[in-house]
Amino acid sequence: MTGRFVDEKFVVTKRFTIPVGHRLSKHMGRCQNWHGHNFDIMVSVSSNELNDNDMVIDFSDLKSVAMSVLDEWDHCLLVNKNDPIAKHPEFRDEFRIIAFNFDPTAERMARVLFSSISYRLKERYNANLEKITVYENENSHVTYTAKEVL
Repeated sequence: MTGRFVDEKFVVTKRFTIPVGHRLSKHMGRCQNWHGHNFDIMVSVSSNELNDNDMVIDFSDLKSVAMSVLDEWDHCLLVNKNDPIAKHPEFRDEFRIIAFNFDPTAERMARVLFSSISYRLKERYNANLEKITVYENENSHVTYTAKEVL
């Protein structure tokens, strides 16, 4: 016998891998040095209903939206705008750099990605960004979730 379900929700997740360099200028350990990761980023989209194709979102459409943000970070150096090295003109001219008002920790990266991807999803599809998970490696990850205030 099948029961009834309430608060039904579908969650679709796609994984992306991007190589990124960064430096945590406020860190007192090894992460204070320039280093890189092949970040695995899990993008999860949810909906209470399926679209006309019986999907939350087509995986290729999710890829298109997510990569419109992630491509900007691919093979970049992510830095705090107050990092003295990042302010050096020769350094800035030679490398692709994205500077933030904060250190580019996995926590901050997840939040920025959530905001950017969520905005682009709402522009194009009737799906909600459920969460972003950023893996620095297979043993260490951060998940960011938020609800939009209307």
